Amino acid sequence: MSPDHPAALTEKILHLIAEEMAIEEAELSPNASFTEDLNLDEIDIAELLMQAEQQLGAREFSDADWEQIRTVGDFIQIVEQHLERKGKPAAKDKNSKNQAKAKAAANHKKKPAEKPKTKPAAKAKNSKAKK
Repeated sequence: MSPDHPAALTEKILHLIAEEMAIEEAELSPNASFTEDLNLDEIDIAELLMQAEQQLGAREFSDADWEQIRTVGDFIQIVEQHLERKGKPAAKDKNSKNQAKAKAAANHKKKPAEKPKTKPAAKAKNSKAKK
């Protein structure tokens, strides 16, 4: 079986998930939910995407790709698509590899919005005094 054969590619992706997240490959069914069945969070998924880029040579993943991954099957499908489109140019910047991980960390630690503390506005010199 050649490395590009779909079954071999699926096995590589499953092995990547198992190895990086310390999960038995037997637990990795296509319908297994990363959050509910495997107890992984958004940061773990972002880390898996970065590892797929590095270890499998996948084209860079977008935030939209990252946001649609819910199951092992979703992850396999997206990684396979990025390997198929690998020859197409993707926009890159210095921090692109860490964007998904940073966004996951930010979403994971969201706090309720706080009102900014501001100083009382100074009265304008030419403003009319209230009567």
